[in-house]
Amino acid sequence: MSEEARRRLNRLAAPQPLGTFTQPLRLSGGTAEMPMTGVFCTAGGPGIAMVEALVASGDPRFQELGEDRWGFFELATGHWPMLSCPDELAEVLRRAAADEGRRVGADRVATTGEGYR
Repeated sequence: MSEEARRRLNRLAAPQPLGTFTQPLRLSGGTAEMPMTGVFCTAGGPGIAMVEALVASGDPRFQELGEDRWGFFELATGHWPMLSCPDELAEVLRRAAADEGRRVGADRVATTGEGYR
């Protein structure tokens, strides 16, 4: 991230609300059928290949990520893509809204080599 972007972040950032740490999250199941998107900022971290490996492992904790409603993207940047690559992030968000993104279902990747819509 550029020095100018760091200064802007320091000037405009707001602290995370304390309640996000102290109040329990109650899930209602209302999002069970909604499209979902994961965006990995891969500079120094994992990417879509990690999700593919977790889904392919067969571990039930990760099987939801292989459902067709999940689409994944990668940006070759750090934690603040809105500052380091805003145009690329805007394009990823546009594509996510169009239900694009890489699908990682174990059956699709293992048998067909597919994964993108």
